[in-house]
Amino acid sequence: MKTLLKIVGVIVGLILILVLYVNLSYQVDFTEEYPVDESLSVEITPERIAQGKYLAYGPAHCAHCHVKMEDVARVDAGENLPLQGGMEFTLPPALLRAPNITPDAETGIGDLSDGSFTE
Repeated sequence: MKTLLKIVGVIVGLILILVLYVNLSYQVDFTEEYPVDESLSVEITPERIAQGKYLAYGPAHCAHCHVKMEDVARVDAGENLPLQGGMEFTLPPALLRAPNITPDAETGIGDLSDGSFTE
């Protein structure tokens, strides 16, 4: 029994040393900007718009977070509401809000380039 406890103690000690080593040596730098190809341009066609609506209100479930909480039932009923944001998620580190992803240039994503979406 003492031998088994010693083996378990050594294994636990090695795991703790490994976790400590990884935590002390792992350096993440989130300050670098992601490169965007500003020259990229996507042609707007009715087919692309229909595909985007299908994805946003269907299998991608974008609308479930990017509409106000009280409007989720309307989206589930098949309405295509503007994706104006407003859903709030309270998590231990912060209060997160889903942003406005309508094409409005001032409050939404209307001033972003095609390249910023495809990179």
